[in-house]
Amino acid sequence: MSNRITLIVVGVCLCATYMLVSALAEIGAVPVPVQSAADYTAKASMPSLLSANDMTIKNTSSKYKYKSEQADEANQAWKVAAECPTSYSTFDGISNVRMQGRKAGRANSLDHQFALKPSGISGKSRTNYQGKFFPWDAQVAGKSSGGGGMEKYACGVFKAKIVTDKKTGQHYLRFLYAVTKASQLGELAETNKYSGMKNDLDVIKKTNGAINIEYAMSLGGEMHDTASTASFKASKNAAAGKVVKPPKS
Repeated sequence: MSNRITLIVVGVCLCATYMLVSALAEIGAVPVPVQSAADYTAKASMPSLLSANDMTIKNTSSKYKYKSEQADEANQAWKVAAECPTSYSTFDGISNVRMQGRKAGRANSLDHQFALKPSGISGKSRTNYQGKFFPWDAQVAGKSSGGGGMEKYACGVFKAKIVTDKKTGQHYLRFLYAVTKASQLGELAETNKYSGMKNDLDVIKKTNGAINIEYAMSLGGEMHDTASTASFKASKNAAAGKVVKPPKS
């Protein structure tokens, strides 16, 4: 692409901001105008990539604030609400969850694995779960409940429910996966490219566009994934993205 920038961006995640960050890190310091509305719409209408496609994205968003000159003072946040079929009827048999996100054709940009805490399972049928992320949680075997006065240190949440279709008997997982303070959770992406990204955006000022993305989730070893398109906007100090919902047929 001549005289314009190719931004490789993912709106959420599964995330979301991680690939948004990866995209910004690949910007070249070339001053270009913001894409026209027609160009933006055309890019945001790209067809989804082929995949297992058993996950339905309901809502996503991602934010990246990088006003500070120091990477450790920046923050990334994202959330994704989705649904997928599952063989599990309760959360008792699920020990951990792994969320992954990537730009189509690239290696994973986000790879966040976390344990489900027994204290987070509720409901008469053990079909509800809510567990918050804390800075002291181990990546895989976190067992801290974060109760009492610890709530103020929460960095995100995984909230889910297993529902059963009464007609077919198929179980479905409906979930919200959100990270509000990636820096405190130790999940900041591309910190080694932070200075270069800042310098380039100081020149570019602002830009927007869309890109193909892929999401994957491992639910106790059970795999689910989907492909979609994410739109984004970026300026000198902040960026945001979200998945573009396909038009209704």
